[in-house]
Amino acid sequence: MITINTHISTSLGGIETLIRELQIQYLGSERKIKELFKYDGADEVYQKSTSVDYIEYGFYKGNSVFKVVSALNLKNALRKQKPVGEDVFLFHPTDLLYIPVSVLDNNNVIMVQTNRFDIIFTKFGKLAMSLRGKYIKHFTVYTAYDREHLAQLYPELSNKISIIPRGCKIEKAHNIPPISKKILMVCRIEEKQKNFKAAVEVFKHLPDDYRLDIYGTGDAVEIAELTKLISSDSRISYKGATDKVEEVYRQYSLFLMTSKYEGFGQTLIEARSQGLPIVLFDTFPAAKWIVRNSENGYLISPYNTQDMALKIRTILESPEIYHAFCHGALLLADETTKHTVNERWKELRVE
Repeated sequence: MITINTHISTSLGGIETLIRELQIQYLGSERKIKELFKYDGADEVYQKSTSVDYIEYGFYKGNSVFKVVSALNLKNALRKQKPVGEDVFLFHPTDLLYIPVSVLDNNNVIMVQTNRFDIIFTKFGKLAMSLRGKYIKHFTVYTAYDREHLAQLYPELSNKISIIPRGCKIEKAHNIPPISKKILMVCRIEEKQKNFKAAVEVFKHLPDDYRLDIYGTGDAVEIAELTKLISSDSRISYKGATDKVEEVYRQYSLFLMTSKYEGFGQTLIEARSQGLPIVLFDTFPAAKWIVRNSENGYLISPYNTQDMALKIRTILESPEIYHAFCHGALLLADETTKHTVNERWKELRVE
């Protein structure tokens, strides 16, 4: 089994979590597990597996990554490996351009949706699909909404599309968290996508007894900018990275997401599994599948921070609504248990 991704899987992130889960599935088989990644583990929070061969193909000079040289390194690494009959998981369509045709032709190529299609199908992504999309054996998407959209974009893929939502890496909670005014965000620290500015605006509409804690890791510059952004509001704190997410979720009563776009939202299903109501902007197709409006949270029109604040208060200032949403979250969590999702992945594997 081979995975090719931007970040090493020992760092935080939805794709990285999926790669770790896929690697676990292949443990015990006779197949070697190889992980090719561009960026090193500067923000690693998980231990490397002794069963995985980690291969870094990114080329650095100072603080810069040379994309062309990195792409050539990826191609050369795969030529050296010469895989045949393996499951090759790709997470970025552009990578199709840098993989030798012999590798694409002789292996089970599985393309995994990682974001909204307008985000992943960049100019080079579209070129890659045009030139080498025929080598994709399976294309996994998050929801039926995504399947319909992808089939419209690439009709030739219609019979190759499988719906596989992200599996939750933590066990479903047995009890709902106590009601409080403590709100949680867990994400990679990147303003361009995560839109922390909106979270700050939301808190301008909330009473003084509300609190927001942000967990996650990212580039040092991004973290510095976030710290500066939230410095004007003492109710908002950046807590850094954590690998004890289950313990963290249990300390809060509501999960907040202000992202401008997402693929699926791994942290959303984690929060849902712990019975947390969720409030987020309706900015990506999977949002309405994970959060059923008025059932386990609220979908907010982008980027209405005043309405978002109102819905937060609606949940946390009404014990009746809060408990109803918590129970709704736990019921929906059954859709993304690790066992249910892992069985779907097994259907795509080469036996």
